[in-house]
Amino acid sequence: MDQFNSVWMPLRNVGLGVAKNVNISWDFPINDQVAKINKMAQETQTLAFFEFKNGILSYKIDAFIDGASNWNNQNSNSYGFVLQVAIEKEPLIVQLPDSYIKIVSALVYFYQKLDRLDDLDSVPALIGTLSFRDIGEKSHKWKLEVSFDLLTKIIRGKNVSSGEVFLVPTHS
Repeated sequence: MDQFNSVWMPLRNVGLGVAKNVNISWDFPINDQVAKINKMAQETQTLAFFEFKNGILSYKIDAFIDGASNWNNQNSNSYGFVLQVAIEKEPLIVQLPDSYIKIVSALVYFYQKLDRLDDLDSVPALIGTLSFRDIGEKSHKWKLEVSFDLLTKIIRGKNVSSGEVFLVPTHS
């Protein structure tokens, strides 16, 4: 996985033994958010259309950007095992679903265009369910909530004024 062209979070096993059959499944109300994006595209008179059909998120923005993202291939991650942090110093890199990132990015774009960035708080969290077995074969399940905070970087200099908005993942 290319860590520089995707959004990811680290996963570490802080237990005393290996975690086996590790699975993370993701849930997010895609249909509701797609409807919200399409409504905001109409409000801003932007040539943009998102559709979620048969597990595929497709999008077209102006004449320049179009694509698709397969939620069915992204809504779970499985790992045979995760070693405890005392043995494995580097975290396991868990990629967040691309469909979720595309939707959140579109929402940021439209909320900014409507001058309603405060409404980003209404974007639902990406819900993850982490399940695994410990060395004694006992099953464990944890809930993860991933949301985003905005970080803005503004560059000003001679004849230069630009800005970038970054999505910073937060999780609980």
